[in-house]
Amino acid sequence: MRILLIGNFAPPFEEENLHNLTLLDLLRQDGNDCCVINISEKPAKEQGFINIKSYPDFIIKLVRCAWKRDVMHFLTKGYTRPGLMKLITAVVISRMFWARPVITLHPEMFAVFGRLRSKMGGQQLLHLSFSLAKKVICGDLHTYEIAAMHYQAKDKFVMILPAIKIPGEIKEDELLFLEPLKNKKRVIFVSDIKYPSLLFDMLNILLSKYLDQDTGIAISFSEGFSARLEIAIKEAGRKHLANMVLIDYTEKRLLSIACSNADFVLRIPNCDGKTLFEEMAFIVRRAVRSENYLYFPASFLLLKEGETTEVCADIFNAILMKTAEMPAVSLPEDFEKQLKDIYTA
Repeated sequence: MRILLIGNFAPPFEEENLHNLTLLDLLRQDGNDCCVINISEKPAKEQGFINIKSYPDFIIKLVRCAWKRDVMHFLTKGYTRPGLMKLITAVVISRMFWARPVITLHPEMFAVFGRLRSKMGGQQLLHLSFSLAKKVICGDLHTYEIAAMHYQAKDKFVMILPAIKIPGEIKEDELLFLEPLKNKKRVIFVSDIKYPSLLFDMLNILLSKYLDQDTGIAISFSEGFSARLEIAIKEAGRKHLANMVLIDYTEKRLLSIACSNADFVLRIPNCDGKTLFEEMAFIVRRAVRSENYLYFPASFLLLKEGETTEVCADIFNAILMKTAEMPAVSLPEDFEKQLKDIYTA
């Protein structure tokens, strides 16, 4: 099968692009011929991935890649206007080239902005995109419910939790690097952190007031190692240096391993590789593992209004300390089979 994947495949790596890369690896392992267009503002590093510079550039490269494709799969969080324009363009061109258009809506803020789409274009574009797609995959129940509001044919929508492949055999140098996370009661993964930002203020409070030695902490920066940021983190968390690792934002495998060991992920909201609301919001996502995959079945968004950082830190710490008491989560029985059924239906 010849498949074109369109989405965020560039660093800094977090749940969205790690899922997209997991999907790509699964498809290639099954012998499919896959082409990738990266729509992130940042360039993808993998050889053969196609980066775009503008919307006209996207159209030109999309048309070139669409020839004789069986499936065109657009993966997005779906809440920026440029992303919505690329989505409708990809779906229309997919139909023009007789390919099967599939959409994945990663869970995050579509459930907020999807409901508030403009009645003078935004809602119509979503309705048209969904009506032309063969299937719309929603990453959680709330996203499913909001997406289905834009199109009444409910059988077109399916809910599948985005999955990240858990790395197999870990190399000796990787084990040594991630030793500070070993045998901890809980691990938090702070992804794509910037300085200054609300997320950094939150981490600063957690390190200085709340987190204990039973908590492992993995931190990745948004764009390479910043001496200023590294000094600030080590200053705030000097008593946690023995249970903390700092990972470069381009280290896909190390980030995948750290993420797969995490109980919670903290990061700034983003869409298609663009960071949003870094001064006023951050995401908390709970991680659970099956035998082969990592899922994020529960998450919430915290918005700062006034001096609320202390309150946010207190809320997160309360949740973190109750990790062991959280109820079990029902995971998909066969993530790979669900996707294959959608592609061949």
